[in-house]
Amino acid sequence: MTRLQALPFTNFDTIRTTYDRQTLSENIPPRDAGFFQREGIITHFGKGAIILREGAQVRGVHLLVQGKIKVYRDLMPGLRQIFHFHCPGDLLGCQQVLTEEPYSFQAEALEDCQTIFISTEAFLKQASQSPSFTQYLLEQQSREFSAWMKHLGLTARRSVRVRLAVCLLNLHELSRLPENPTAVIHLSRTDLADYAATTLETTVRVMREMKEAGLIHIRGRRIMLLDLPGLIQVSQEIKLKKPEA
Repeated sequence: MTRLQALPFTNFDTIRTTYDRQTLSENIPPRDAGFFQREGIITHFGKGAIILREGAQVRGVHLLVQGKIKVYRDLMPGLRQIFHFHCPGDLLGCQQVLTEEPYSFQAEALEDCQTIFISTEAFLKQASQSPSFTQYLLEQQSREFSAWMKHLGLTARRSVRVRLAVCLLNLHELSRLPENPTAVIHLSRTDLADYAATTLETTVRVMREMKEAGLIHIRGRRIMLLDLPGLIQVSQEIKLKKPEA
């Protein structure tokens, strides 16, 4: 790990640019962005690295600056559920620091990642002293909680076809940049199946049907959405049924 000031990548301007590029609801106020500079420690994680481990002691929070992270739980041997994906600008472990609870999930790097790590002590001190920082944390947690609840509601009663359509639309939104609305999703079929709460075989079958219908293009792990209105229509099918395998 390297002190934040030692790396020009994470100077104040770059942090603000990262937030602007990701179009979060509010940029971090200058005072609080300075806090990340003063107290932050740069951490690097290679693809597949475990950033937060279920049951581990909480030591602080990570502000994701580069890369993407998946959050999941191993329900039983061979059965995993992905609940959420984190992109640059997201905080990891905030709730556990505030509640003093161990992690109830795993956070794994989907690709090479860079985070700014803030210790629990420094994080709580800033939260107690800065109303703007407290507001920022509230917005972060509200967005994450809303995303988790929507995903749980999706996987409970919708068909696999609907679940996959919604998951692909969510991943498209996470993957695209403001200057390039045509996003390419990089995700394994196994991770997509775990995200949609279905089996790998069913995911492959439904994806093939979507490809044949001209909704998506697939090349290896690369997925491109060709017909957004068509996928939105699929995602809005309201017929409820028992969850498929």
